Amino acid sequence: METTIKEPPVDLGSLIVRSPGVAGGKPCVQGHRIPVHRIAGCWLLGLPVEEIV
Repeated sequence: METTIKEPPVDLGSLIVRSPGVAGGKPCVQGHRIPVHRIAGCWLLGLPVEEIV
């Protein structure tokens, strides 16, 4: 029997940052140079979460 571990909810606002020198100041995932619009675009195209990450 598998045990499911529930993690506390994450505030997405704490994971998205803007820096003038990174991606032209567009919102990115904190600690990475991945723009939020790229993740949103992949999701809208129907890519599974496993492929986006």
